[in-house]
Amino acid sequence: MNTELIVEVAALGLAGWAALKSIPRPPARNWARLFHVSLSTVFRGRVEAAEGTAEEWESVVLGRVLYNPAARAPEDLLTAPDPAGIPTPALEGERALVERLASLPDADARWRLLFQEDHRVLDALFDDPAGLGSAHDPGSNLAPDLGWDDVAGWSDALRDALGRRLDAVVLVTLGDDSLCAALASAAPHARVVALPADASAEPEVLRAVPEAPHERLVVFARGRAAAPLVCLLADHGDLVDRLAGVVLIGGALGGADVRNVFTHERLEPEVLRAVPYFSLAVVDPEDPLGRSWSQQHPPEPPEPASGRVGLERIPLGAIAEPGLDPEALARALLHVVAVRHAG
Repeated sequence: MNTELIVEVAALGLAGWAALKSIPRPPARNWARLFHVSLSTVFRGRVEAAEGTAEEWESVVLGRVLYNPAARAPEDLLTAPDPAGIPTPALEGERALVERLASLPDADARWRLLFQEDHRVLDALFDDPAGLGSAHDPGSNLAPDLGWDDVAGWSDALRDALGRRLDAVVLVTLGDDSLCAALASAAPHARVVALPADASAEPEVLRAVPEAPHERLVVFARGRAAAPLVCLLADHGDLVDRLAGVVLIGGALGGADVRNVFTHERLEPEVLRAVPYFSLAVVDPEDPLGRSWSQQHPPEPPEPASGRVGLERIPLGAIAEPGLDPEALARALLHVVAVRHAG
């Protein structure tokens, strides 16, 4: 190979490398962390508006906003924490946390450590969220002039940004009138529609919601409406085509009915894109193991043989109810949905 040919090959390689580096890539986000930090920030805004203290903010959040960055499977850690069962590579601080949990006598003591006393919880939920970086920053994702204080106060600027980001998106709730009212209050520029829970089995009811061909739906399905909605979408591809996203809250999503249809092939829209399916487990702090946490999230879909990805599974973790204000929940969910919709 002569010198001229070597130079040409090297130049082609550099050009290919530069082209590859120039392809925009979506930022790496921890969706569960974004949701829980958003929820904690909304509570901060309420406490500040009432001229409350940092201690009052902590009392509202701890035990209600259920997030620990070192807890990969909280339900398992409450039941039987086992340091030997930690997957590789371990999360930062995971081994130390699991070892401490394993030394505790029961689920109640583990709950307190896992969601109220561990320093990782305090750091994650009460440190300045600007430290999470641009991938989670409202100014990077929604509008350049926004910051986390806008999320705390749910400012007019944030509401306007949500209106722009969710333009032509209809927010639909199934079986949750209180969440519908909270969404309407949090996003006054959006059209919000409340449907009964049994509408999750009626395709014509959902087909009638869009008023214009360009409108897309974000459907919030709660409890008994969640699993039927997933099955309905799998049987009616035209409804999948109208989706901008799905939010499943406290549903029984671990059964064979959902497992058989929660696949890229069954939920693939006509125009190839990944429709986000957010899921959120609902837990009773008085009986935290009374319902399975993992079964309130849809299963991981198998890899599609075609390589075409039609859905994005986004587990957001868990919240504690009763006692969680629908308006705070609506604001945190809207923030996450808008960030995902923005790309």
